[in-house]
Order: sequence, then structure tokens, then C-alpha cells
Amino acid sequence: MILFTLFFLLLVAAWQDCRTYRIPNLLILLGVILGVVFNTVPSAGIGILDSVMGCVTGLLVSLPLYMTRSVGAGDVKLVAMVGTFVGPFDILSIFLLSMLWGGGMAIMVALHKGMLRQLFVNIVNAGLLMFSKTRYLNSDEVRKSMSKRSVGKLPYSIAILGGAITFFAIFKNLTLIY
Repeated sequence: MILFTLFFLLLVAAWQDCRTYRIPNLLILLGVILGVVFNTVPSAGIGILDSVMGCVTGLLVSLPLYMTRSVGAGDVKLVAMVGTFVGPFDILSIFLLSMLWGGGMAIMVALHKGMLRQLFVNIVNAGLLMFSKTRYLNSDEVRKSMSKRSVGKLPYSIAILGGAITFFAIFKNLTLIY
């Protein structure tokens, strides 16, 4: 029941994100509440502490991507919501797999638009912006110039869904098709 609910919420989020490039806060809030409630049942879940820690961990690992404008706020909240279902350790794996999915999606879109070089320039600039301590790289001018040369928007919730499916299929032996 827990996994079914998680995947249902992720599918709804991906559908909404594809249509509007937004993930409704109400959906995220419902997911966080359900994730915590389901995990309070001792025989079925991971426990309330791990559920809350998964939420916090998901938020903390995805926040730097938001700060560099690589993902939107809804994507950060969606990763945190997934953390309430899986806990602090599994969300790290799901997050890394989601980044691989997102990178693959970005490369495909950039190839399609003929902007692969610009994609890699943007990745380098985002890394410099994230890790730089100089005022120049943290200036609003650099952020604005990066957004003007964007390769395009992606519904990143698809990458999060893909990361979750991949994680459960590989590491938790989830059989999706019988």
C-alpha cells in the first residue's frame, strides 16, 4: 500500500508537471502527510523518525539544485515528499538516480534543439555558482545571463519518478510486470 501510494502520487505529480511545469503544493502536502502516517504503523513502515528524517534529507540534498536554478521549488518539495516514504538513506539513492535520469533527459532535449554545447556551459556555470565564494559568480548578473541561455525547461518530476522506479526495481527487487 505504501509503494502504491508513493508511485500514484509521483505519477500525478509528473502528469501535472508535464502539463503546467508546476507541482501542486496540495499534492505535496498530502504526500508528506500520507508518508508520515503510513510509516507510523510499526509492522508496515520505517517509523515516524525515519520518515521525518527522510523528508529533511530529501530537502537538504535537492536544495542546492534549486539555488542554482537547475530545478524548481516543486521538484525540491517532491524529493522531500518521497523521503517521507523511504527514509533518509534510500532517498539519497533515489536522488542520485533521479539526477542521472534528469541528466539523460537534459542531454536528449539539448541534442534535439542543437544546444548540447550550451547545456555543458550551463552545467559548468551552475557548478561555479554553487561552489564559488567570490562576489562575481554569486552576482545577479551571472544568474540572469545563465537563465537567458537556458536550454529549456524539463518536467523534472519525471526524473524523480524514474529514479524511484529504478531504485525499487534494482535495489528492492520490485517486480513491476508479472
